[in-house]
Amino acid sequence: SSSGSDGPVRRSKYIGLKNQGATCYINCLVQSLFHLPKFKELVDGLEYKDRSQSQTSIALQKVFRGLLTGVKPISTKILTRALGLEADVNVQQDVQEYLGMVLANLESEVEGTPAADMMKSIFYGRVEKLIRCLRLEHEVSKEEGC
Repeated sequence: SSSGSDGPVRRSKYIGLKNQGATCYINCLVQSLFHLPKFKELVDGLEYKDRSQSQTSIALQKVFRGLLTGVKPISTKILTRALGLEADVNVQQDVQEYLGMVLANLESEVEGTPAADMMKSIFYGRVEKLIRCLRLEHEVSKEEGC
């Protein structure tokens, strides 16, 4: 349901996600990502040169649009299918591993596009390691990406 060139019609109440079995970890992550304005903007703005190589992006777009405009709970089957997890829906998984899988797939799908930089600005940062010897008044600092 869209309103012409204005994009999807925003519902006034939130809608949930269907549980496929033991997929509450997926639903929790999808809801969390959906409520990150910059990430929602990134997903909504994705365009595809090769739809067959963009399954995770397309799945997230469809689920997010359903959350935004749907009238009943949204299925996440398209997302579990895109990630090759259909067989595991009755087994609780680790949400951190699932997030890593989603981000790795998205990262490869948006590589070389402006969306890649936007994704890095949302999820990546820098870490500085500092070793200080108080007795010798010497310190060593190293910064790395994460």
